Amino acid sequence: MTIISAREQEYEIIGPDGTFAVKLRQHNYRCGSWQISGIPCPHAMAAISQNCGREALRDMVHMYVHQSLTKSAYMQTYRGMIHPLPDQKI
Repeated sequence: MTIISAREQEYEIIGPDGTFAVKLRQHNYRCGSWQISGIPCPHAMAAISQNCGREALRDMVHMYVHQSLTKSAYMQTYRGMIHPLPDQKI
């Protein structure tokens, strides 16, 4: 896979399956899986790695994952009491 920097936070990814543009600022990649799942696809991860550097990738990847998939969003969702439901026979 070849990664070419087109301009700031925009990359051209050349691989065996074709050539695609990744726009990190917009969290956009032509395959659409990043937009649908909220998780960067392998081509987007390659661009993120190129942008941040391999050493900083672990610390920076959270910036490219949808907010609803973060630990803080999970904790916010389940922070309140979940009340038990009564038996339906009653």
